[in-house]
Amino acid sequence: MVGERPGKGILEVEEAMPGFMMRLVQEFADKVQPALADRYLREGEVGRCRICGRPTSRDREICSFCAVRMRAAGTATG
Repeated sequence: MVGERPGKGILEVEEAMPGFMMRLVQEFADKVQPALADRYLREGEVGRCRICGRPTSRDREICSFCAVRMRAAGTATG
């Protein structure tokens, strides 16, 4: 792997196990978000995604992660 571009290994895992990267991001968010929320999250400053319930900008109904996932699946975000 020396000299290969970073991240190539994870792409190979994704090819072998579709959905791996999405699960990795979700697991990371589930484990890290509570620790960060206690310190940085102010409930009045954020909204909740209507799909996953995670924090999003107050003026957005759907978080960026769900919006990207919907675009990839070919689903409208409106």
